[in-house]
Amino acid sequence: MTELSVENQLQIHELIAKYGFAWDGADIEGFASLFTDQAGCRFSSMVRKRLMLKSPVRRRSGRQ
Repeated sequence: MTELSVENQLQIHELIAKYGFAWDGADIEGFASLFTDQAGCRFSSMVRKRLMLKSPVRRRSGRQ
């Protein structure tokens, strides 16, 4: 296994923190921006309801 540099480790920690802040803040656009365009995600109905209370869920394809 290749050992990660300190800089790469810090970038990973920052990305994980961004996931948490975007998720907790129901920042759908911010959360989606942390993934590649090829990434996909499915949410349970409970999670979708929670997110819909704060922000409309938008897909990158433009569908809602």
